[in-house]
Amino acid sequence: MKWRTLIIAGLGLALALYLVWYVGLGGILAAAVAVGWGGFALLCLGSVALFGLLGSAWHVLLPASSGAGAWIFVRARLVRDSASEVLPFSQLGGIAIGVRALILQGVSAPLASASLIVDVTTEMLAQIAYLALGIAIVSARLPRTSIVTSLTRAALISLALGAIAGVLFLAVQRYGQRITARIAAAVTRG
Repeated sequence: MKWRTLIIAGLGLALALYLVWYVGLGGILAAAVAVGWGGFALLCLGSVALFGLLGSAWHVLLPASSGAGAWIFVRARLVRDSASEVLPFSQLGGIAIGVRALILQGVSAPLASASLIVDVTTEMLAQIAYLALGIAIVSARLPRTSIVTSLTRAALISLALGAIAGVLFLAVQRYGQRITARIAAAVTRG
């Protein structure tokens, strides 16, 4: 094993031990006991079902002629989200590793990359809709205090910025090739 790997593993272990000390082992054990083995099993089953749905949704994006099975995408989704949880710059690292997992399973690189971009876009738009639903529920159920009003206003601003980012992301996907073609033509002429 390389020294760098050992040092990074040691730092990760030290961070985990610090977090256990900071939160308190009693609090962690109390949470585990409160959930119980049945609750833990239910949480694991729910996660597996969610990954099955997310991987299947990613698989649907590919044409039937690709020949890739849904299970490949479920595994790639598991790898992608696992990497996102542990890597620095986690979302980008997880996305890159998810594409790599598909490529190693036999999906062509362009198809894996394109389907991942659409999958990430769909996920982002779903999160924007989920935020809108959360704002609507909070606005309807909580009393109109200054704190709730302030938090609702901040959430609405976040929702608007997210919606703008979503529209821009879709526009780049739709018209990006034209823009890059124009830039390339201008660069090669000049």
